[in-house]
Amino acid sequence: MAVSKLNEIISVSRISWILDAQRPTIYCWMDRKNDMKATRKPRIAGSAKSQILNLSEENTTYRNRRIWALLRNSGIHVSIKTVSRVMRRNNLSLPYARHRNRTRAKYLRKPEDMNILWETNIHYIGTYSEWMVYLMSIKDCFSKRRFSYELSRSCTA
Repeated sequence: MAVSKLNEIISVSRISWILDAQRPTIYCWMDRKNDMKATRKPRIAGSAKSQILNLSEENTTYRNRRIWALLRNSGIHVSIKTVSRVMRRNNLSLPYARHRNRTRAKYLRKPEDMNILWETNIHYIGTYSEWMVYLMSIKDCFSKRRFSYELSRSCTA
């Protein structure tokens, strides 16, 4: 480390005065052989990482949840966040799939003649007492004319 290289040139008391650190801390820094990140224990085993990479390359349409389920079913227990992290770092994650609303067929909304397409509608009307009244109507989509109304306490036409 840098402190042990400085110790060859400057004394420990001088280093502690320059860095504004106590001498036991300086000695502790000098005893460290490697960088902290190099001595860190890996979070995931190499075999699990290779399994994640193999599964994501075999199944290119699978996202992190499905690959995590495949790993879990094969007996490898890793976190779903670990799977997503490995996939993201290896550029194997898929873009987010947006769900689009269902488009209605346009020809059904514009009939060419009367009595081709009807719409029904039910309105719930609350009254001052504890029960509700239902208003049911039938409309022709071509002429926009209401054919039938029914007002009742039950919702049966």
